[in-house]
Amino acid sequence: MWTPLPQQQSFNCSLGIFSKGTVMQEILHNFGLYHGWKDGVEYDDSSTAMGFGGSCPSAPELWRLGWATPLVLLNSSSFPLAIYEKFILPATYVGPTGVMVKIQPDWLGNQAYTKNMYLALRAKAAGDRDLLDQFNGKLNIHELNRFFDNRFLPGGDPKVSLTGALDPGSSITRFDYKLHLLVGVFDKTTSTIILTVCRFVTGPNECIFPSSPLSPMPPSPWSPPPSPPNPPSPRPTFPKSPPPSPLNPPRPRPLSPKIPLPSPPNPASPRPPSPQSLLLSSPPNPPRPRPRSPPSPFSPPKPHAIELGSSFTEFAGPNVGSNKSFRDPQAMAIWVNAGASSGASTLIAATFTTTITIAGQATQALLDIMVDDIAHVFVNGANITTVKWGWRWSGDYTNRPIKINLPVGTSTLSLRVQNTGGPARVAAYLSSSDGNTVLTRTNSMWTYTIDAQDAPCAIELGSSFTEFAGPNVGSNKSFRDPQAMAIWVNAGASSYASTVTAATFTTTITIAGQATQALLDIMVDDIADVFINGANITTVKWGWRWSGDYTNRPIKINLPVGTSTLSLRVQNTGGPARVAAYLSSSDGNTVLTRTNSAWTYTVG
Repeated sequence: MWTPLPQQQSFNCSLGIFSKGTVMQEILHNFGLYHGWKDGVEYDDSSTAMGFGGSCPSAPELWRLGWATPLVLLNSSSFPLAIYEKFILPATYVGPTGVMVKIQPDWLGNQAYTKNMYLALRAKAAGDRDLLDQFNGKLNIHELNRFFDNRFLPGGDPKVSLTGALDPGSSITRFDYKLHLLVGVFDKTTSTIILTVCRFVTGPNECIFPSSPLSPMPPSPWSPPPSPPNPPSPRPTFPKSPPPSPLNPPRPRPLSPKIPLPSPPNPASPRPPSPQSLLLSSPPNPPRPRPRSPPSPFSPPKPHAIELGSSFTEFAGPNVGSNKSFRDPQAMAIWVNAGASSGASTLIAATFTTTITIAGQATQALLDIMVDDIAHVFVNGANITTVKWGWRWSGDYTNRPIKINLPVGTSTLSLRVQNTGGPARVAAYLSSSDGNTVLTRTNSMWTYTIDAQDAPCAIELGSSFTEFAGPNVGSNKSFRDPQAMAIWVNAGASSYASTVTAATFTTTITIAGQATQALLDIMVDDIADVFINGANITTVKWGWRWSGDYTNRPIKINLPVGTSTLSLRVQNTGGPARVAAYLSSSDGNTVLTRTNSAWTYTVG
C-alpha cells in the first residue's frame, strides 16, 4: 500500500519488500509518479519499476521527476516540415542531461494533439543493469497525456504508456503523429544511437535529407519541472505474471514490383478521365519507382490495404460461392480507401503486395482472382498475366486459376490494379496445386503503393500570393497559405494558355485511424471541377478578383480511412491559366496537402 506525502508510511507489504522493483515503485509514488501502462493495461510496462520492471524509470518519468533533461524539444516551432533531423542520442543511464527526445506534436491541431511522445535509448548498464533484454540497446517509445506533461495540472494519471521498442536499423511511420522514425546503429562503446526523425503532412515520401553533416545537438537549459500531482492506487502484491509467449517474427517487407506504367488517360467532364482500355494480350512491364532526392538509407513502411468486405458480398455473382469457381469467403475485397465499393478515381493505379515462403522444394500454386476492373499479376517482379473482372456473368471467369511457380524461399506476389470507372476493388487467394490449402488471401495485411500511371508533374508558376494577388489573398484573408503554389502544365501560363484542352491535377492524401473532414481552399483561373476518389464534389470559379469573389469556399470534404485521390479539373476560358489550392484539417490549423510540383496532371 502506498500513500502520498506528507504522511510518513510509503508502503506496507509482506512480499514486495523483497522485490527491488516494488520497493522502488512505492518510493517513487511519494515523488508523484503513477503506474506505467502498455496497450491500455496498467502496470504492463516492463521497462520501468513503475510497471512490472526492476529498472530505472522511463524517459517521461525521469523528466517528470526532474532527474533527466531532453536532448531536444520538437514542436512546430523547432521542427521543420518534411526535413529529416538527425540526433546522436545517449542512453538514459548516461544522464542526466540530453538523454531523450521530447516531441510535442502541435502540428496535428488542437483536436488531434492529445499526447506527447518521448524517444529514449535504454541500455543494460549502471542503474539500468536489470533492464530486460527486450528493451536493451533499443529505442524506447512512450507517450502520455499532453495536458499533464505540458502544464503539470494537479490531480489525475497522465498514463505514461510504452508503445514500442525499436531495434537498430528499423523504421516506423506513426501516422497518428505524422512522424517517420529511423533508428541507426547502436554504438556499444559510447552507448549512443543515431536517431532520424521527420514530420510530414500526408506520408514519409515527402521527407528529404538535408545536406548538412550529422552532429550531436547540445542540450537545452531545462529547468526541473514543478512538483507533480498526488498518485493513485497501490501496486498489487501478487507474484509477477510469466512473460507472454514470443510473437511470430515479422514478415519480410515485400519488394515493390517494378512496373513501367501505361500512358495516362485524357480527362473528360464531369468525371476525371478513365484509363484507355488495356488489351489482355499486351500486359505492361512492372512500375518504375519514382526517384527520391536524396535517397534515404531506409525504405519507409508501406500502408496496409483497406478491407471493403468479404469477396462473397463485394463480388456476388454466378462464379462466387462455396461450390463455384471462386470459393474462399475469407478472401477480402480490398482497396486503398474505404468507400471504394461505390466509386474510385481512375487517375491512379494501386499495387497490392504480400509474401509467401516456401520450404523444402519449389512448388506450383493456383491463384484465383476477381478484380474491378483490370489486374496485372507479378511474382518476384515478373509479369505473369493480366486478367479482368471475373464475377459478372458465368463465362466471365476466364484464364483462371492462374498457375504460379514458387521457388524455395520467400516470394513476392503483387497485383497492380486499374479502375476504368465506378467502384474499385480486388479479391484473391493463392492455394496449393491441389486446391486444398490456402497459402495467402487478400486482407488488410497486404500493403499497397500508388502510382500516377506515368503522368507528368505540374509546373510551379510562383507563390499563390504573387500569382493571385488580390483582396482575398493574404495571411489574414480567406486564402492564407503562401506555400500553396500556382501550378499549370507549362511555364509561361501566367501570361497566356490554351483554351482548347482542360488539365486535371491530382494528388493523394492518406488518413489513418478514422475518417475525417477537411477544408479545401482554392483559387482558379478560370473554372475548377473538384473530385474526391473519382466523385465530383463541386465546381468553383476564380476567387481572387474582388472581395465578394471567394464564394462557396472553403469546400468541406469527407476523407475516408486510407489513401484518397484529390483531383482538380481546370478549364481556361481565355488569357492566363493556373490553379492554387490547399487542403487543411477541419479546424484549419494543419495543412494536409497543397498545390506544388509534386502534383501530377493529365491533359484532354
